[in-house]
Amino acid sequence: MRFSGLALALAAAGLSAASPTPQGASQLECPKWGGDIGRFYDGNACCVYDFNIRHCCNLSGDKRLNQVPSCSSEWFSSRDKFSTYRNCNLGRESGAACAGVPKIDQKWNL
Repeated sequence: MRFSGLALALAAAGLSAASPTPQGASQLECPKWGGDIGRFYDGNACCVYDFNIRHCCNLSGDKRLNQVPSCSSEWFSSRDKFSTYRNCNLGRESGAACAGVPKIDQKWNL
């Protein structure tokens, strides 16, 4: 019984070591201006509040997240900028308030 537990632990460790991780992604950091920022989508995105794609930035340049702004973009540089980005993408603001704000296709899902 002990052997099978050890075998399972070693197998799990091997699988996690074999999982693809973007080169350098583990060294990249999510924005630090506050909020509930966590890493999602295999560590390639930093998401504020939850993992709704409209709350996320592209940490590693992952092509699956092609519509999502980079975490180094101005829209993730501060809480105020993120709030504008989020409100425009959720339809809470429009017009001049959203000029220049990157828009996520409402039908797009990862």
